Amino acid sequence: MRYYSIIPDQPAQGPWTVDELVSLYRKGAIGPNTPVESEDGAVRVKLGELLDRDRRFFDAFTTGPSSSVAPKEDLRRLTAHLLVPWDELRSGRWLRQRRALLIAGVGLMPLAILAYFGEDAGIQKAYWAMAVYFSLLWGGFFYHAFPAPDVKLRDAAFCLFGSALSCTLILYGVYRLTPTGFLLPWIQSPSLLRTWIGFVGGVGVAEELCKAMVLIIMFRRKDQLSPHTMLFYGLMAGLGFGLFEGVRYQWQFNLNMTQSAQGYYLLNVLRLTSLPFLHAVWTGIAGYFLGFALRYPERRVGLWMTAIGLPAVLHGTYNTFSRHGFGLFVAVFSVFALNLYMARSMELDRLLREGRARGEETI
Repeated sequence: MRYYSIIPDQPAQGPWTVDELVSLYRKGAIGPNTPVESEDGAVRVKLGELLDRDRRFFDAFTTGPSSSVAPKEDLRRLTAHLLVPWDELRSGRWLRQRRALLIAGVGLMPLAILAYFGEDAGIQKAYWAMAVYFSLLWGGFFYHAFPAPDVKLRDAAFCLFGSALSCTLILYGVYRLTPTGFLLPWIQSPSLLRTWIGFVGGVGVAEELCKAMVLIIMFRRKDQLSPHTMLFYGLMAGLGFGLFEGVRYQWQFNLNMTQSAQGYYLLNVLRLTSLPFLHAVWTGIAGYFLGFALRYPERRVGLWMTAIGLPAVLHGTYNTFSRHGFGLFVAVFSVFALNLYMARSMELDRLLREGRARGEETI
């Protein structure tokens, strides 16, 4: 059977035998997507499909058309136009490719941090820079995963870095002014119940109150912020606290908490990734209830207690069982709780609104 080659804007050429079509393909006169039609008009397919049907021509087809250009000349042409695009580099247009710059920044920032600070004298600064890098990654993720109205970059930065910079002072004040410091020794108790109480009251309440203080400062200076917006700011405040705590543990405690270099490495990875994320989730829950306290000030006492108490229980329970499978369950439950609260926010808002209408003093 013979075929015509159909080239757009040109009359049909041929008819050609399959061998002649292969010869034309090798010369570069036609390509694999060139339509071909049988003499009787019953078959019309692309050349590549036609040749692929007959295994005799498969090798000839896949080797591609031959070229009369010398290999050195061909390589020179590729170098000038593809491998080293000097015109594109000189024009500066590549600097406007935001996606490429974003990918390069996300993927290569740790290398840039190490190159800038070095491995010895600037290692502590490198810890801080790496913690900020991972926190910003989480922040971008939260911004897209938990969209909220009226979120301002300035306020988000205030929550993130304000929490990181002030947490030591605030936490010190919490331990000095509240009885939470009394429970700290309990975390070393052989009794599981006393250990849990120590972690919940001595660590969970103190740290969650510390993180929430940043939100309370914002809470006082804003007239109206929705619960979803406050939830997002809570995520940022939790990230900031996790940033500070991660660097502090990397620099002071992690090496003494394990007996091997492998364990030290894994602890450092956790302090940069999952643990700041968990701090963010717990403070996001706090921000959610503080948002309702902002909307319904007559219910603020109960809502504030929930905002601190619930994350503190999750926090302390996770710490108690962090080296066991139940700790992972608590972490997963915390994430689902955050999402479920968001999903039920309209119902809670209706309940509080009806309570206001009835003049009730309790939720």
